[in-house]
Amino acid sequence: MASAFEQAGTIAVTRGSRTVTGTGTAWLAGYDGLVLNIAGAVYPVASVDGPTSLTLVEPYPGASATGLTYFLLPIMNENYALSRKVLQLIAATEALAGSTVLNGPPGKQGGQGVGVSTTYVDQPTGHLMVRLTDGKLIDAGLVVGPPGQAVDLILQCFADDTTVANGVKVAALRAPRALKLTGVRASLYGASQGSGDAGGVRLDVKLGGKTILNAPLLIPTGATTSVSTTISQPYPVITDIPDDGELTVDVLAPGINAQGLRVTFTGNYA
Repeated sequence: MASAFEQAGTIAVTRGSRTVTGTGTAWLAGYDGLVLNIAGAVYPVASVDGPTSLTLVEPYPGASATGLTYFLLPIMNENYALSRKVLQLIAATEALAGSTVLNGPPGKQGGQGVGVSTTYVDQPTGHLMVRLTDGKLIDAGLVVGPPGQAVDLILQCFADDTTVANGVKVAALRAPRALKLTGVRASLYGASQGSGDAGGVRLDVKLGGKTILNAPLLIPTGATTSVSTTISQPYPVITDIPDDGELTVDVLAPGINAQGLRVTFTGNYA
């Protein structure tokens, strides 16, 4: 199916602030599990506070700007589409409740109708199940990604126009749910201009303060990615990431004038 995302209107961002303001937007308030994409950079969203306001997980690291185009992407497309349909159904029901169709003259009272008894999420499939008072069970569709589903989490450590610098915990990301980590890679917007491997960018990635890779990540001089056919790639020695586990990045060597650092975590829902 096509990806569910928002891109109507424009947004304004302020460096160092977590608040993003929309103009001409109609965001789904209260929906969790979103990321904001601005010119290819991805920022995890903490909350959607209204049709024209949202809050990022971390302060915006880029330059302040207005009138920006964007994409607001759900981690689970089906969740977002289902939430939209539910809200539309509620709005239609409220409109019908206020009409003369449902507010005509009193009639003869009929028998007891069928209602909802219980609802629950079936863990093996991730589907919302609805049990009616007459005993019938209805499958309302996928609301939670099933175990084993692939997921990528992108953490922006430095904005595209910002030079990478040494530091401990230069960026952090909370896992949206329990994950089985399969790989970690890093990328730059602008390559380091140093000389040899010593001029590259080296990173340490941690979970709860403990290193999770067998060796530091390296983005060589002149390259914009840690992925290489000539350099052995570090692999995770800690693969079980708990729900809400904190993943952090330390910059061990910043290179020379490298810009726009991102780290991507690849894995599967546990």
